[in-house]
Order: sequence, then structure tokens, then C-alpha cells
Amino acid sequence: MRNSPSRGRGKPAAREAWRTAFDYRRLGLGVMVWSALFGICAPAQVTDSERVSDPFAWGFEFATALRTDEHDRGLTQANTLIAAAQKGQLDWVTQRVEQVTGWRRGLVYVELGRQFWARGQKEEARRWLQLAEGLGRQIQDWTGPRLLATVSAALVGMGEHEEGLRVAGLTESPQERTALLPAGVVSLLDRGEVEKAWEAIESAGEAHPMEIRMAQARAYLAMARHPTVRGDAERCRKAVERAVETAKKLPFDIYLEVVTEGAGVLKDAGLSEVARGLVSELEALISRSDIAADARAPYVVRVAEVWQGLGEPGRARQLLDTGLQGMELTQDIDQPMVYAVLIGGYVRVGDEAEARARFRRGLELAGELINSRPRVLAVVELCRQMGLSGLSLRDEEQQLLRQLYERLGPPW
Repeated sequence: MRNSPSRGRGKPAAREAWRTAFDYRRLGLGVMVWSALFGICAPAQVTDSERVSDPFAWGFEFATALRTDEHDRGLTQANTLIAAAQKGQLDWVTQRVEQVTGWRRGLVYVELGRQFWARGQKEEARRWLQLAEGLGRQIQDWTGPRLLATVSAALVGMGEHEEGLRVAGLTESPQERTALLPAGVVSLLDRGEVEKAWEAIESAGEAHPMEIRMAQARAYLAMARHPTVRGDAERCRKAVERAVETAKKLPFDIYLEVVTEGAGVLKDAGLSEVARGLVSELEALISRSDIAADARAPYVVRVAEVWQGLGEPGRARQLLDTGLQGMELTQDIDQPMVYAVLIGGYVRVGDEAEARARFRRGLELAGELINSRPRVLAVVELCRQMGLSGLSLRDEEQQLLRQLYERLGPPW
């Protein structure tokens, strides 16, 4: 039976934060004790000399202010810097990356490597990836193999297949090796070994069945995207269909990812009608009235983006305007996140005014939260989405952020 969105307050798995142990190296013992006991916040201030119109700068300051929860601090810091790197702010990111708490600092290293490679600065890219590999080797828990697998996938994606396989060999985790299946398929296709690529996907079977299906679905998509297959409409369609069929047995957010990515591949291969059929079916699944807004909004934005890409902006806008449906099923602490998710959707359909209205309303809702921790998480995500959407902050928006920043403190 086909997967479907979670009812009530179910959240997409993509929003579940990976957790790890405290990294005591980032703070002095005295600061940690005072923070843990009394919830004291000692953040660096955003001053007039900072680029206060930059949403990423504000997001990073709020993330760094989260002294009482090292897990969320590292997560929000890394997510902000990765997004800023993706928008080309590499110098700004490199100045702040060492402030990131825990293993996620390595994820920022990897993203810097990818971005410098894309700019043709290959030696600089390798330097950052070597830093990430070194950090992954040092970490003894499950996050070390995960980081090494991320480094390996990045290297293969850059065409450094042998180096990527060397790093992959450093992890003994079947789960992480299975996750590298898409990269291995691309490597085979680069050598023109199409049949071996099919066999590699179908014979994968080392890890947990769900992890195998996830890797297989993504490997089929990687195959469909590859020039060797994309140029053959029938092969491309077959690969996408295999990906979608495999994803039906996975969590809904993975199914959505596979269908929407597959639709884009089909469009590029000249199969737009097939793509429309897939997306129409997906839209029907997310249109139920019993799905909480915080679970539904990411689906709405993603499907709207695909409609926009398929040349149907009216349908995309119509879907976006239903993004707040199910808000009554959403807890107060999650409501600002709904507005954050919708920002990028409205920018992509050309409505900056509506995107800014969503941002301001999200800040207002964040300000109504009693505890500082959920307030910080909401503000960081709102700022991250503004930055990813390419919007600078206006004076009145900066003033709202200053007011929220000044209120940070107990209770957390």
C-alpha cells in the first residue's frame, strides 16, 4: 500500500535532527557550568559593523546564543553556514566555521569543499575535505562514519572516484556503505557500464531493508539523471519508475523527494506529461485536511516548486496559498516553522511581498513563545529561509530581530 503523509502532528523525517554527544572542547568548563545551571546566555552581539541586512548573519548569532543545548546549537549553526556557502558567501562562512559545535562542523567543511570545487579552486576544496576526513577519523561514535560517508559521496560527486572509495573504506558501517550506492552507480555509468549499474542497484543487500530501499531509490534517480541514461527516454523513464516504485515502501518524505526529483528528470528528458501525472497524484495525497501544517507545508512548497518548473505557475501559487491548512493541528512552538518553509515558495513564484509577510508573521509567533530555545530555533530557520531565497533584511525586519535577540534568556 502506498505511503501517505502522517496524520495529526506527524513530522517529515527530514526535519528530525540527528543527535550527538556534547563537544566540550568548544566551551570553557566555567561557561558550561554556569550555562547548564542558570541558563545564562553570553552570545556575541550583532553590531552595526556586521552585515545586519544579511539574514544568515542574524541566524548565526541566534544559533550561537543557544548555550544551553549543544545539540541544537551545533545543528542550527551548521545549517546556517551550509546555506550561506550554497549562496556563495564562502569567505563569511570560513571565518565562522570553527565556532560550530560538534561533528556538524565537518559537514560545513564538506560543503565548503563542494563549493570551492565548483569554483575551480580544487586545492582549496581538497583542503576542506581533508579537514572533514580528519575530524571523521577522530570521532568514535556513529557520527564519525556518517561524516566519512559524506566526505566520500562529495568526492565521488566531484569525479574523484578512487579517493572517494578510499574514504568509504574507512568506515565499517554497513549502513554508511549502503548509502554510498548512488555514488557507486554514477561511477559505473561514467565508465559506460550501464548493465553493471543496474546489477549493482538490484543486488544491494548489506544493511537494514529500509536503508537498502532508500539507497536503491536514490541510485535509480542518480541513474536517470546521468547523461548516459537521460538521453534515452525509455531508459530514463524506466529508472524513474523503478525509483518511485521502490520509494512507495519508504517514509512519505522520502517518497515525496523521489517523486519530485523524478518529475524534474522526466521533464528534462522530454517526458513532461509523465512528470505531470506523477505530481498530480502526489498533490492529491498532500491535500487531505487531517495533516498538521508543520508536516504538510514542506510538501506543499516542494510540489509547488515542481509545478513551477513544469511551466504551471498558476497551479504552483494556488497550492502555496493552502500552505497554512492544518494550522489548528500544529503546536505553538512549531507554527513559526510553517511560515519559514513558505518563504522560499513565494519567492520562487515571484511574490516577494508575500514572502516577507510570512517572515514577519513567523517572527511575531516566535516572539510569543515563552521559552528562548524554541524561539531561537524558529528565528534561525526563518532567517535561513530568507537567506536561501536571496532576500536582504529591511530596517523594520532587523528591528524585530533585535527585539527578539535582546529578550533571550531564562527560561530556555
